Amino acid sequence: MASNTRTRYANCDGLDIAYQVLGEGPVDLLLYTGGTVPIDCMDEEPSLARFQRRLASFSRIVRFDRRGVGLSDRGSASTPPTTEQWVDDAIAVLDAVDSERAAVFAPFLDSPEGLVLAATHPERVRSLVVVNGGARFKWAPDYPYGVPQRDVDTLIRLGAEPDAVEQGYDTLAGVAPSVVGDPAFRTWWDRASLPDRASSSWIVGNMN
Repeated sequence: MASNTRTRYANCDGLDIAYQVLGEGPVDLLLYTGGTVPIDCMDEEPSLARFQRRLASFSRIVRFDRRGVGLSDRGSASTPPTTEQWVDDAIAVLDAVDSERAAVFAPFLDSPEGLVLAATHPERVRSLVVVNGGARFKWAPDYPYGVPQRDVDTLIRLGAEPDAVEQGYDTLAGVAPSVVGDPAFRTWWDRASLPDRASSSWIVGNMN
């Protein structure tokens, strides 16, 4: 299976959106990455690398950092990106790789973008896979499954701090409790996840 993990950039609204291509399969698979782990860190975690290489064995994976994450431009701190702009990032990446229609994989925090992409650009989406997604992130009177605002505030305040665990807040325990005790995974997570406090605040703040 041939792969090419060279990082390239698509232009969207004057911003550079980083993306990589893996595999040469007959189906294009646009891979939302589920949160804020940058694409240049993914292959450092063996289980994640294996999973994506298995997908790339039968498809051409296009993975990217939406604006505000990883290698992509941050944009303006005074105007955080919207879901619609994150959808525009995806379309720009599809255009850059000459993909007319793609299957879309949208896990966890990226599920709203996948849903909006499929709803607003149906001609570009051949299928949509949502994994561990939800109708929204935050609690609402008509959505009791959401995260309470006080927990969202704590995540924004502490989630990207280097001493968050010492302050009693462990993001990893909430999203992947089975590997909390794995020191190798912990080291990778601390280096890769939420490296930019402003970016994490943008993303969590926009998860309505």
